[in-house]
Amino acid sequence: MKYWKRIFAFAAASGTIALEAGENMLFNSGFELGMSGYSGERHITYEPGKPINYPGPTPVVSLDAFAGNRCILINGVEKDAGWNFVTHEFNLKPGRKYTFSAWIRGEDAGSCSFQVFSSANYKWYNAGSGNLKATPEWTRRSFSFTYEPGKRGSEPAVLNTFFIFAKAPDKKCKIWLDNIKLEEGDLTGYTPMHTVETAVEAPAFLIEKNMLEAEAGAVSATDGNKDVEVELLDKFTGKVIAHKKIAFRLTAGKGASAKVVFDKVPYGGFTVRTKDPAPNGAAEAWTVRIHKNDRKYDDGYQVGIHGAAGESVTWAKWHDGDSLEMVFRDTFGNAPGDFGRILRMTGSTLLYPWFPAFFSFAIQNHAGRGNFDWRVSDFVMENARKNNLKLIFFLPAQSLMGHDAGKNTGKKVVPDWLRKLDRYGKPLGAPYGDWKGSWIVRPPGDVVGEYAGKIAERYGSDIAMYQLFGEANGYMTPAILMEYAKPFYESIKKYARDTPVVTLTPTQDQGSKTGWFFEEALKIGMGKYTDGYGFHPYGSATDDAAISAMSEIRTIHEVTGGAGAKKTLWNTEVYYLRPLQEGTIITRNQYPADAVTRRFCIDAGEGVRASLPLFIEQLFHPPHMLVSAVGIYSGGWKPTDRFAAYNAAAYFLCGATDCKPVFMAGNVLCYVFRNMGKYFSVIWSIDGKAEMDMTLPNGVKVTAYDMFGNKNGEYSGKLKMKLLRPPVFLEWMGAKADPGTIHRAANYSNYEEISVHGMKMLHGYVRVYLVNKTSSKIAGFAKISSDYLRTKGRTFGNIPPFGAFYLDIPAEYTGKVLMGDIEGTVCLTGSKEVYKYPFRIPRANIHAIPFSVNLSPDGTMSVRREEDRLLFVFDMKKASFTAPSNPEQPWTGSSVELFFDLAPEEALNGMQLNRYTPNCFQVAFRTDTDGRVQLVAPTAGPPAIFKKMTAEVKKSGGGYVATLSMPTPEKDFAFTTQFTENGRLTVWSGTQNFRDRSGFQLVKIKGASK
Repeated sequence: MKYWKRIFAFAAASGTIALEAGENMLFNSGFELGMSGYSGERHITYEPGKPINYPGPTPVVSLDAFAGNRCILINGVEKDAGWNFVTHEFNLKPGRKYTFSAWIRGEDAGSCSFQVFSSANYKWYNAGSGNLKATPEWTRRSFSFTYEPGKRGSEPAVLNTFFIFAKAPDKKCKIWLDNIKLEEGDLTGYTPMHTVETAVEAPAFLIEKNMLEAEAGAVSATDGNKDVEVELLDKFTGKVIAHKKIAFRLTAGKGASAKVVFDKVPYGGFTVRTKDPAPNGAAEAWTVRIHKNDRKYDDGYQVGIHGAAGESVTWAKWHDGDSLEMVFRDTFGNAPGDFGRILRMTGSTLLYPWFPAFFSFAIQNHAGRGNFDWRVSDFVMENARKNNLKLIFFLPAQSLMGHDAGKNTGKKVVPDWLRKLDRYGKPLGAPYGDWKGSWIVRPPGDVVGEYAGKIAERYGSDIAMYQLFGEANGYMTPAILMEYAKPFYESIKKYARDTPVVTLTPTQDQGSKTGWFFEEALKIGMGKYTDGYGFHPYGSATDDAAISAMSEIRTIHEVTGGAGAKKTLWNTEVYYLRPLQEGTIITRNQYPADAVTRRFCIDAGEGVRASLPLFIEQLFHPPHMLVSAVGIYSGGWKPTDRFAAYNAAAYFLCGATDCKPVFMAGNVLCYVFRNMGKYFSVIWSIDGKAEMDMTLPNGVKVTAYDMFGNKNGEYSGKLKMKLLRPPVFLEWMGAKADPGTIHRAANYSNYEEISVHGMKMLHGYVRVYLVNKTSSKIAGFAKISSDYLRTKGRTFGNIPPFGAFYLDIPAEYTGKVLMGDIEGTVCLTGSKEVYKYPFRIPRANIHAIPFSVNLSPDGTMSVRREEDRLLFVFDMKKASFTAPSNPEQPWTGSSVELFFDLAPEEALNGMQLNRYTPNCFQVAFRTDTDGRVQLVAPTAGPPAIFKKMTAEVKKSGGGYVATLSMPTPEKDFAFTTQFTENGRLTVWSGTQNFRDRSGFQLVKIKGASK
């Protein structure tokens, strides 16, 4: 049964249950409220081309309960690697003992395995585990564990949200669970989390239909009456838009239910919930009302989605030798075929079938060159066709990957014949580009061209675009890419002359320079072998990024404009729509739904042919988890308001023509376009503060729609509107008029022209990073006011629209004692008013060699010179000497890390304030063993100075003295350091993130004594 149609009935009987001591950390622990707070997924092994034998979801609600009316039944599956049963999240306290218990019984079960896990930034942490024996009779069983993060490698400072998952042992078994409990301390009698618990189930999708029928449930530990108030909450605004009250007559331990109906539900994303407490939204139902998608792929602007194979499948194992074994996953609570329909429901007409192996698999055939295994790519094509989705064939630079950190990667190991053709003459390939950790098998260009030609011959016009080596700038030089572009392009054109081929797709990820790669590639003639350009704007994902989304696209147009006839531009990946891509996967996932709308509007308005910015997972949220990344691997997802925003953006923009920007004064973005036989404009304020006063010509009428497609006003004569961050779509009707001209004649007020993006102290001056927030060039004056700094103001001028720039303002200290950070105000004079921005700059001391500082109560660092060497000496009084979990990642155990900037004055723009520059690098060495220095994060290749670095570790009592020796730099430099010890990460200055340069301290070399 589809998860968005699950409606659970709740029966009632009489009785009472005795409550005993011990607080239960799990909601709905007796499952009387169905699956609220829990989920799971089923993995089914199958071969492409054969039917998927799907018996239904696991787990399911069962009436064969130990107590009350319901329990959970887990059905085993052959070779099941799925999360059979997953709880909602909870928090654990380091050093505390916990006990998990359950009433359990089974058939052919043996025992059921339970793991207490957390996940943060793609890392897994195991807090405890146990096995509960399952016999034919109901029996209460338990296991205990002590959460010891230092011993288990977890990082509670990063994420202390855990969950429990259970796995059935084999396909024959059936396991029933009831009255589960997680408690701090030893085992006590069963009690629920709350005396009364309530929850709601509702359909996940309403397509055009504006009536929502939900089911509210309640359960109580005692007999009694309960009034339950059910709310319909707008996820985007946070406002309750409707509520209903239901009266329940409850019998102890037995669930009851009632139908709830909400009329006139608008388009958007909603939560249906009660007012009773439940952890992490475990009791909520999430619903989106969306537009019906009947668009077809055409010549207008197009919307696409990253969606695996058009079906919820993956390889059985990531490192699987020669096996083609694949598994179907009901990750979205979906049966076979539902996943493709969900992709189509986003409003997309294009499918980007990530993972890479979905198309690279065919060439990785052990039968030899010229022999192709089409089963996987045929399967992808079949799913696209039946869901009316056009496919993008892409061969990413990682697609022929053969080796990564000592492990075979890609879903099938590269065969010997392909390895032997590797261009570097090494069976495992060789590293190239920014991502030094990857070893790529890259055969001669004619092998790749031959393969691309076969793809074009086989699939023809079903492919919307052919793309070569996405993110190539991370893996190869333009000259090497050119060797592949020519045969790739020419081979495809033999069979698909009218289908665009894109061979140039750089990315901003990892600090790569998109514009530079375009320029260098076009200089050597790449323009002859590409019909368009792709880009992955990780560093300019939004309109308020340091380099704005608009500015990046305009730069690409400018850079590529001289390469001949105008070519199409394709945005084929962004992933996270945030101003900065830094931080953990948790923080990167936190962006509002209107960021989706703005990205599509900018792409369409700035002349992009098609946008495929997000993976489908970004539009859902796991019901049992608050923030964990593992939601993408576990079942029963809830669609978020991002799904509704994606769908509405596609409704307005997919198929749009005549898209162009409207240039106006002010911090307002506006684009006009034509679609569905009408003229539209879309408008919003970058800082969310502007106001628009527009006079409409006689006979012109305008209908306004919000970002989800709800009508919120009709106007004639005059249109006054506050412009916020969410875009507003305006439909133009009546007398002939140019919407762009009318917009430009309007009055826009209450906006900021310019803003401070960041600041830092350098030698003798303060660098202030500024952003022009208007669509016009700007000039002005900047001044710093601070009790700690004596400065003079500076003028600036001719800053391009939406441009980022910096001013270096000479400064000296006033002599006032600094007790902490430097504070003050930046005053900016624009064309209309003065803007004031309070600032706080982390204190950047200038250290003269030699010097010594305390790193922690147990550790000090001293820096001194000996002859032509610079020594960093770390004296740690107490140490655990913990070995790293991965020898190539010393920071996972006892270690010291140093972060260097050899030219701190050369950060070029606001983005590089928070990113490494080519002058920066990071090294680390273990302190539990030999102290071998490892280069961790270079940006532009290993610096020469690194090759002459050495480290020595001497144990001393319960601690150590570690010395890093390096050649003395020729000029002043900046650095910071951090060390990992006793399960804790301690930073000298700044944050626990090497990409944040705010903690770098300046070291004076000139004149230092030897």
